[in-house]
Amino acid sequence: MDKQEKQILKLMRIVPVFLVSVFFIIALLIVINNKIQNGEQDIKDTRESLLQIKKSKIKNELLALVRQINYQRRTAKKSLKSELKEKVDMAYEISMNIYKQNMNKDKKTVIKMIKDALRPIRFNNKRGYFFIYTMGLKNVLLPVAPEFEGEDFSGYRDIKGDYVVRNMAKLCKENSSTFYTWYWKKPDKGFASFEKIGYGRYFKPFEWFIGTGEYLVDFEKNLQNKIIKEVQDIKYNKNGYYFILSNNGKVLVGAEDNSSKFFVQKIVKFAKNGGGFVGGKISKKSNTITYIANLDGWGWIIGLSESLKNIHKKINTKEKKLAVQLNDTLIKLIALFAAIAILLLGLLYVLSQKSKQVFMRYKNTILNEMEKSKKQLILVQNQNKLASMGEMLGNISHQWKQPLNTLGISVSKMMLLEDEGYLTKEIMQKSLIRMEKNITYLSRTIDVFRDFFKPSEQIETFNLREELKSMTNVAQCSFEHSLIDISCVCEEDIFIRGDKKKLEQVFLNILNNAKDAILSNNIKNGKVEIKVLKEQDRAKITIQDNALGIPLDIKDKIFELYFTTKSQSKGTGVGLYMSKIIIENSFQGELNFENKNNGALFTVIIPITQKIQR
Repeated sequence: MDKQEKQILKLMRIVPVFLVSVFFIIALLIVINNKIQNGEQDIKDTRESLLQIKKSKIKNELLALVRQINYQRRTAKKSLKSELKEKVDMAYEISMNIYKQNMNKDKKTVIKMIKDALRPIRFNNKRGYFFIYTMGLKNVLLPVAPEFEGEDFSGYRDIKGDYVVRNMAKLCKENSSTFYTWYWKKPDKGFASFEKIGYGRYFKPFEWFIGTGEYLVDFEKNLQNKIIKEVQDIKYNKNGYYFILSNNGKVLVGAEDNSSKFFVQKIVKFAKNGGGFVGGKISKKSNTITYIANLDGWGWIIGLSESLKNIHKKINTKEKKLAVQLNDTLIKLIALFAAIAILLLGLLYVLSQKSKQVFMRYKNTILNEMEKSKKQLILVQNQNKLASMGEMLGNISHQWKQPLNTLGISVSKMMLLEDEGYLTKEIMQKSLIRMEKNITYLSRTIDVFRDFFKPSEQIETFNLREELKSMTNVAQCSFEHSLIDISCVCEEDIFIRGDKKKLEQVFLNILNNAKDAILSNNIKNGKVEIKVLKEQDRAKITIQDNALGIPLDIKDKIFELYFTTKSQSKGTGVGLYMSKIIIENSFQGELNFENKNNGALFTVIIPITQKIQR
């Protein structure tokens, strides 16, 4: 072997060893760097995800409370009128009973008996009382000022100059009863006038009208105190609390750590700018999340604050776990790369003793095999990923399809109404509430599907009528958009014991199937009717559509797992199977089907409970 050949062989030994060593070092550094970056990105994504979920939850919880309070405020006058009517109706019945039972006695005696019966009655924190006037406008009963009894009130006017007694007497005589509003000053409020709502009822035997009244501001004050008490009693969780401030900085409801002067001033100032999350963005160093909203009209600032200790604890735990996993992975990678490098270096040393032709052929074979193995590994990994994704999407797509369609319909409807100029605050609010319920249903569907075969359930006693009403509201938008009429008839409260989220899932599955059948069969004037009957100790719920029914050759298969007549994009055959399992196993009930009245009739029979179990 000449010198040149020896040099060539030497180079064949040294150059491959050098190149392989450099390649493995570079490759190892790249893999390590990628692992570190992926770990840091994973921690960052986890932190942002947890914080955004918490932020969304706090905002939704507070806005839900604000909507509840606003609803009570909007219905305050209606509630007051209902209460006044109830009181006057009671006084009327008392008076009529006394009159009927003493018709053999003289009129003065009977009048005295009625006055004696009504005079001591007080209500609304002793502010409320009954008054009686004749159709001739003379006072018969005035418990707070008996010295005016017998006086003529035909000239009695309120602050705005309206003849209160005269107008009420006329309306009572014409309509048998009437509500009336007048404005009068309160004894403790100087010369300011306040709205007062009254109700009177015509008492024909003596040509009277019996009535009572209440200042709306007093009723609203009681409502405010009631809401404050309700908010004080709400226990959000051990790390969170609600608080209410007045716009002048007075703490109405709060915790020890939000009563400081600095905190109150900060909240009041922030509320003047429209509210929202205090402090703007949520950073890694944040210790709490606080969301506030203004309650216009009452001058209240309502907020919800929650500590981030648990979130930071979870993130720290994940950081430590990822660090341990990263170190373990790095050690294994280094060992693997070292073993491969040593093995390849040994092979190169042996192969370098052979001829260049043999070495090159062998080297090419190795490179080809390595490339083939790499491609095969990538193919297997992709197949596994696609299989996992397909299984998961197949399981949940059937449950998410309709709620997502309903959300899209609601958005399109609001956009169309806005373009046409018909979008009102009331329509928007109803649509947003319906959209929120659909989003909640999406979350509940995942929870129910995930926990379906777990032994633990959220068992509670709930009102079937309220749940059906809520479920019907969720489906209303989608049905209206498809020109399908949906109705629900449940005339009495029926209490059911079980997991109401699962029961809601059953009804929505059946409704969505009915809607799809009506649309696929091109049924004009499509309709779905829900009826509830109480049969001894069981509730019978029927859901009837007019979609021509289910063909006889497949009706015995509709409750089988993965059986569906829909395309793969619209269903997987899981819904009715799960519905039957839920009714039979979770509620000890029955789910049956029959073709009836030119459509499909599903019947759910569930045991009821006689009273609410705490």
